[in-house]
Amino acid sequence: MPVKSAIGYLHDRVGHFNLKAHSQRLEGWLAAMAEQRRIEAQTTWIKKYEQETRNGRRIVQREMNVSAELFHLDTDEETKTKAGTMARQHKIAELNWKLKVLADDFIQHTKRLDTLKKERPRGSMVREYLKKQKSKQPQPQALWKLERYLCQLRGGCCTRDCGCCELSWRTIRDHSKRIHYLHCRGQSCACCARNRMSPEMSLEDDAAEDVQEPAASESLGLDEVEVAEFHSGECILALAQGMIMY
Repeated sequence: MPVKSAIGYLHDRVGHFNLKAHSQRLEGWLAAMAEQRRIEAQTTWIKKYEQETRNGRRIVQREMNVSAELFHLDTDEETKTKAGTMARQHKIAELNWKLKVLADDFIQHTKRLDTLKKERPRGSMVREYLKKQKSKQPQPQALWKLERYLCQLRGGCCTRDCGCCELSWRTIRDHSKRIHYLHCRGQSCACCARNRMSPEMSLEDDAAEDVQEPAASESLGLDEVEVAEFHSGECILALAQGMIMY
């Protein structure tokens, strides 16, 4: 084979291998980008689902507090006196209006939750997350160490001896007849509202939150499952303010 032909042949082969290597690297890069987009879609969906679930719990807790206040007005003998009749009727009308607004809010919440379920992305992260949600036991001892820790940091009922977070609560909103245990949800908790000097915030303000992964998760002494809750967007750690928004 002539020298020039051999050199040309080698040049073509080297070019072919280089092109193939570039093609493989490009395919690997595209696959990595696609996987990253799938992961981002799943984490975004989980965060939205968590936020909407918390929003529903806040609505229910507010509804229960307003209902309890309305029941107190109906059973309190002092408010039934003639001197307090007008004020009592005005308060009852106000509480009934609040219940109607909360009922409408809950309907909108269920619609948003249904939309999220229909838009659920495929992936192992979402499957494991939903599996974890179904496997949670509604018992006080099963309350996450992480949630108890966050409740204490944000000045919730876990910082007091009121026992609100260990009390079971039922609601007509849940037809499964299960007993639920939940940590207090900010100003939607009447006990927290009574123990704070700040004005009562609206439900929309209470529900507004951004979720990010805390850098100090490993310092809390959590196991692998609990650390995974950080990655699912379970809380926001505001270290600069020295408090937790949840």
